[in-house]
Amino acid sequence: MKYTKIKSGFSENRRIPRLGRIRLGLKMQKQRTDGSTVEFPTETDYFVCPQEVQDVYGPKPTELDIMLPSDRNEDVFPQSLAWFGRSKGLKCKGDMETAERLNEQTGIWEPRTCPCEHYKSDQNPKGECTENGILISILPRVNMGGTYQLRTGSYHSTVDINSGLDYVRALVGRISMVPLKLKRVARETHNNGTRQIHHTLSLTIESNIEGINQLRGDTSRILSHAQLQIEGPLEENPVLDPPDVTEIDAMPPTDSDEAELATVHAKLAVRRTPTPQEAPAASSTVAVPVITKPVLDTLIAQAAGNYQTHGTGDALYQSSAPTSVPTCPTCGKSESVIKSKAEYGGGWCCYKKKNGCGAKWWEATTAPVPATPFFTAFQDVMDWLLACGSIAEVNDTIERAAKQNWLPEQEHLIDTTAQAARERLR
Repeated sequence: MKYTKIKSGFSENRRIPRLGRIRLGLKMQKQRTDGSTVEFPTETDYFVCPQEVQDVYGPKPTELDIMLPSDRNEDVFPQSLAWFGRSKGLKCKGDMETAERLNEQTGIWEPRTCPCEHYKSDQNPKGECTENGILISILPRVNMGGTYQLRTGSYHSTVDINSGLDYVRALVGRISMVPLKLKRVARETHNNGTRQIHHTLSLTIESNIEGINQLRGDTSRILSHAQLQIEGPLEENPVLDPPDVTEIDAMPPTDSDEAELATVHAKLAVRRTPTPQEAPAASSTVAVPVITKPVLDTLIAQAAGNYQTHGTGDALYQSSAPTSVPTCPTCGKSESVIKSKAEYGGGWCCYKKKNGCGAKWWEATTAPVPATPFFTAFQDVMDWLLACGSIAEVNDTIERAAKQNWLPEQEHLIDTTAQAARERLR
């Protein structure tokens, strides 16, 4: 046959397929005792791998043998700011000077300045645009027929990978098809004065001088071959990954735990701020009790549910919400009725998250009792504490909560829940 190839990229380009993803943590889902759920990521000290990788390295590998399919740093470790918003796909990508944002009406990527109002920073901690690096590599002990991608937003991991790439290039003269080790390494970090241990990435070459010289001798031969195109990284929002682990809040303690729980409650009660009706207590320092896991689970369960009980349950966990609330004129419930914030129009609401019907009205069916001004904000603080994925997030939440004035019972429960969250995250 005379014509078998088109002299353009149609016939001449080659591509290495993507085989899967490797992750640096798990997505947790917690089912609360009130039926609601909360999802949050948690870091692991090992690589979370597809089954075919686990078959070679075991279920929790801390190091992997890798090779890079291209000699271009930007092909094997692209880095950018990325904003997904609440959608599955990427919405905007930039480099801190310029960016391209998807126009969802036209489907066209349009240029714009970078950063923008979505960039996450100390001044904008709720921003959704963050730094990302995606390492694309071959796992030669698993499959030479494609690549695996690994996404990281860690500053230390990014610096160490970039440093490793530059060092390998200086030694060998190339980075493509060089046997390397990718490891999870424990590193002490300090964020807002809080000491933390994270397991960052390290990229190294493990070879003596003879091995380096042999690799250098192969450089001309390897680089003379046409460089294959790499299938681009999967730009999907990691927030929308399905949960890996589902936990259920602890049920009430068994008989063997009741005495220990009562002791913990008694010690914690001493730390409660005295009310104006109470005589001033002598200044003293009370040690924070050590909480074992069964009691810790129970405290968190109580924090998730009992603080919304409007005066029922253990007095230690009673909120200062009104004990008399109107009945919903639509469904007839009273236990789901809450006072709406002024910025939402005020009035009363039959709260859906408390199994209410969602109705809202401005005249109570019974004489309303003035609600505690900070009760809804108090709920927000509790939800944040229970969803925190790191000790740094717990400390940040407490720091922000300290800017408001709480009633004694609310302040005590915030302290208790924060301590329980820190214990669980250690």
